[in-house]
Amino acid sequence: MARPARNNVDYFPFYCKEGRAMFYIEEKYGNDGYASWVKIIRQLAVTNFHFLNLSEDIDSMYLAAKCKVSEEKLTDIITDLSKLGEFNLKLWNENRIVYNEKFIESIADAYGKRNNKLHTLDSLREHLQGLGILKPNKTTSKGGDNPQSIVEYTKEEETKQNKTKELFERFWNLYDKKTDRDKCFKKFSTLKAEEMELLFIHVPKYVLSTPDKKYRKAPTTYLNNKSFNDEIIISNGQKEQSFTAKFFKGSTDVC
Repeated sequence: MARPARNNVDYFPFYCKEGRAMFYIEEKYGNDGYASWVKIIRQLAVTNFHFLNLSEDIDSMYLAAKCKVSEEKLTDIITDLSKLGEFNLKLWNENRIVYNEKFIESIADAYGKRNNKLHTLDSLREHLQGLGILKPNKTTSKGGDNPQSIVEYTKEEETKQNKTKELFERFWNLYDKKTDRDKCFKKFSTLKAEEMELLFIHVPKYVLSTPDKKYRKAPTTYLNNKSFNDEIIISNGQKEQSFTAKFFKGSTDVC
């Protein structure tokens, strides 16, 4: 008889660099924040399919006890980590599901060696729908589409697109080297929220360091190379202090 497939892991990579999320959580909650973050990841590792459902009081109570914090503090810590991009914010806000895509990426090799399926976000949603935890996607349902749901979904997508266009216009005017607008917008639209945050901090400084536009990178090149992660050299040859160091008063690592 074939051995049943495992859907958990015994260990996972733990990176020593302190990123923004870790710095913020430890700064705000002290050792409770740091310990809870590590224990939540450990719990994700040993839990089948690597998600935690805290919609039931008993599961929330258990995890809070494991982390040795109150349920209220645990909720605050997870909410902050979700806002910082460490957990899926939509799953947490709507269903109290804890799911970390970065963690899933870090254990992919273990599943590859087993030739075992590792749930992606999409397949996890299907799994949760099968368990009755999530409702089916608004755009599809057995027996036909729900017109009201489609209207709501369309409005949501339209709002998101309008926000992206608004942010792009801001970038386009800030960068002020207006070439290949369509290609530039297409690339800009693929940026993650944390990348846009870095971009809008970096662009004004980069523009200031390249007052002559002919020496400024084309905007599509800037975005394709993710140059918002690059260090800026000011005109007198001195290196500008990293904005992450300035922002976090000592921490220079970005997760």
